[in-house]
Amino acid sequence: MENQHGKYLTIGAVQPALRPSHLSPIEAAKHVVHLMKEVASKHDKCKHKKIDLFILPELCPLGYSEDTFEKFLPRDKSVMETLESIDQLLQSSAKVRVRTVWNF
Repeated sequence: MENQHGKYLTIGAVQPALRPSHLSPIEAAKHVVHLMKEVASKHDKCKHKKIDLFILPELCPLGYSEDTFEKFLPRDKSVMETLESIDQLLQSSAKVRVRTVWNF
């Protein structure tokens, strides 16, 4: 869809529940990806247009709690690997969607 200034962006916002302590950050990130796919699929079907951009809370895969920063600040190799895995998961999910929407 276009207006006189160019194209509109369709933005989707996902607000996942706080990560329960029994769920790992990777599992939480996978859940966020699932939520985005679910919202995108429902939106595509009912609105007949694609979501161009998703907005997520900054700490959605890790959750916010008193111990979040103590456990997940990038201080050691295992935490860095976890954060990198989350980044890779979200990036690969975004790339799949971009290729689907924009035919890259």
